[in-house]
Amino acid sequence: MKKVIIAGLVGGVVIFIWQFISYTVLPWHMMVIHNIPGGEQISEILKNDNLSTGVYHHPGFSEEAGSEEAAMQAFAERYKKGSNINLLVYAARGEDPNNPMQFIISYILNALASTIAAFMLWKAGGSIRRLLPRALFVAGLGLFTVISHILLNWNWWGFPGDFTLVESADTLVAWFLAGLAIAGLVKPAQG
Repeated sequence: MKKVIIAGLVGGVVIFIWQFISYTVLPWHMMVIHNIPGGEQISEILKNDNLSTGVYHHPGFSEEAGSEEAAMQAFAERYKKGSNINLLVYAARGEDPNNPMQFIISYILNALASTIAAFMLWKAGGSIRRLLPRALFVAGLGLFTVISHILLNWNWWGFPGDFTLVESADTLVAWFLAGLAIAGLVKPAQG
């Protein structure tokens, strides 16, 4: 079990380093995340409306429609017209974009996820003997994440295809690299 924890900590480091490279060295994330023209004006409008920190979408459900059915109908009509904001994460207060606590939490979450992956690989025991198949077993958990989370967001929230592709590729590479490290540390049982 000690090797599982060590593998989880190492896997967390591998993912953390990959994420640093992915977001600061490779151009792909900045190619699919765009600035809003007139963003300063929009920020001022949101600030002047005393909007609280939260997740928003537009068009919303009309409270004036009278019934739930009428509200849904009015929403559908506005949604079909376009200019929709499917998800907007709004922070009312400013903060340091390089807050050290975010990096610490990121590593802790990466290490926790890697420890779960290492535990699952350890439980698989000797049924997967060679390094590459064991690394692919862990990478399969990344594929699970892509399908169960990233592709669902693409489907329901309308994430653009290029953004979805980059997020998916980023996740798969991260978990394959972590898988190599984890598989190298969590050896199959001999025999």
